[in-house]
Amino acid sequence: MTEVETIAYTKAFIDKMASGINPLTGERLPEADLLNNVRISRCLYLVSDYLRQIIENGGFHVDAPRRAAPPFDLPPDAVARFPFSETPMTVQDIVNRLYDLAGQPDMAALHPQSLVTALKEAGLLTEEGEAGKQKHLAVTDSGTASGIRREDYRGPGSVYQMFTFDIQAQALILDMLPRILEIDRAV
Repeated sequence: MTEVETIAYTKAFIDKMASGINPLTGERLPEADLLNNVRISRCLYLVSDYLRQIIENGGFHVDAPRRAAPPFDLPPDAVARFPFSETPMTVQDIVNRLYDLAGQPDMAALHPQSLVTALKEAGLLTEEGEAGKQKHLAVTDSGTASGIRREDYRGPGSVYQMFTFDIQAQALILDMLPRILEIDRAV
């Protein structure tokens, strides 16, 4: 194989991985797979675009002017197609599903912090802690009643907290989506 053919072959693998498909078997990867993380997928699409430029230029990379990614947005019918989960979801799970619904891989990702900020504004999450010390987020009584939980997860060498959202809380987040997008655009 020539250098350009090798690059094209590599690009095909990266395109499949960026789309959440195992390039060796052609099977869709599990939702929890690392390659289905929106940030990883976006990086793979970026690498794929660089390889495309190299292929188009016969093996030589030519710098193209950078264009700003369009801000995160959803088509009007997308919210109705949101894939709810009976299993509680994390903030990142919800953000990933919303990004997938948008269907524009070159679009800026929705910042998870925008969702958290909206939940704080709505009184569902709050900051706790003593003055002068690092504060942490906690679920309010209203948040608990709405289906939000803070759970401990054990990672390599540490324990960290994650918020999970049952199906009721997932629906609440979709209702709050206009405010979440407004916050996200201001970031």
